[in-house]
Amino acid sequence: MVDKKNRSSTKIARILHTVGSATFIGIGVLHTVVQFTTLSSDEVQRAYRAGGAIEVTGQVVDGWDLFAGTSVLMGVFSMGVGALNFGALRTTTRPDGLTHPVFPAVTVGVLGCVIATGATLLGPLQLYGGMAGLVMFGVPLVAAST
Repeated sequence: MVDKKNRSSTKIARILHTVGSATFIGIGVLHTVVQFTTLSSDEVQRAYRAGGAIEVTGQVVDGWDLFAGTSVLMGVFSMGVGALNFGALRTTTRPDGLTHPVFPAVTVGVLGCVIATGATLLGPLQLYGGMAGLVMFGVPLVAAST
């Protein structure tokens, strides 16, 4: 029989996992929308193109194409992480309703990269967002692993 405390912590883990999954999808949508609106202005494109062409894996691209392609892919991948986690929550066969620990574990790894990138390259938005994500996926990871 599952005790009341364990049931409560499992419920909190599921809620955090759900919120974290929705957040990944929301960030992906926002990232993609902003890329095609605000960041697609002529002024921004000119600034990126001013740096000249860059060779990437033998192909020469201008700075704008490299930035725009990376930005759109970031949005798509973020939506994918969220959707995979939602799918894991919906299809779990565990009696406690938690996912296999691999789903929050991989997501925690992704968030570690987000935090490192925020700390070294981008800034506080990624740093603090990654830390919030660690809570949202760290709690389910611990709960699913015990």
